[in-house]
Amino acid sequence: MAEQDFLLKIRDTEKQAAELLDTARSQARQMQDDAREQAAALVGEGREAAIQEQRDLLAAAGRDADQMTADSVRETELAIRQLKEQTTARLMMAAEQIAEQIVSDYGRC
Repeated sequence: MAEQDFLLKIRDTEKQAAELLDTARSQARQMQDDAREQAAALVGEGREAAIQEQRDLLAAAGRDADQMTADSVRETELAIRQLKEQTTARLMMAAEQIAEQIVSDYGRC
């Protein structure tokens, strides 16, 4: 009888150990699944943050490019105006010199 009780206790202990092992495995699987879901969520959040950062950087670069273009246009227009003014003054001087030369040459005739 003592032997049977001992065997029953061993079987009961083995059964409890198997149940504990199954429970531990199940919990480990659940924890792995939860960790995978959390990792996927973090990756998704990181991806979205990176996409938004890229959009922000592209928008800033676009604004910078627009500003540079506007500055370049203003500088070019200013340079054109200055060249026109210089050219006009030089043409006037040249025209006066030519007119004086013509008058001088005509006066000699």
